[in-house]
Amino acid sequence: MTARVIVAGFCVIGLFGIVPITYQHATGIASCPMLGIVPACYVVTLAYSLTGASMLVVAGLRSALFLAGWIPIFGLALLGSSMQVLGNEACPRSVGDIPGCYLSLTLTTSLILAFLVERLYRPKQP
Repeated sequence: MTARVIVAGFCVIGLFGIVPITYQHATGIASCPMLGIVPACYVVTLAYSLTGASMLVVAGLRSALFLAGWIPIFGLALLGSSMQVLGNEACPRSVGDIPGCYLSLTLTTSLILAFLVERLYRPKQP
């Protein structure tokens, strides 16, 4: 299995986690924290989409598109996890009552590792 498929799979997992929260928020159940006037779940949904789409573009654009999606996800997951550790309930909880930012931080760390492997073992173009 190629690293690109693994990266795309991690993005699908992230989307499966965030899309229901985004949908709830869009239908009137305020279920995610706000970043100014924008719900954080909207940013995360867009970012996972960009990260996944990066696996479908040519290698020259792949890194830029990946990082445009990955940096916001990682930053929000790190910020939310830090706030949770400090006792501030900042993240929606998953079905198992685990703060979603912990899961997102784990997923984004796995995502960057898979992306780095993909870059390392990508066939070189002449």
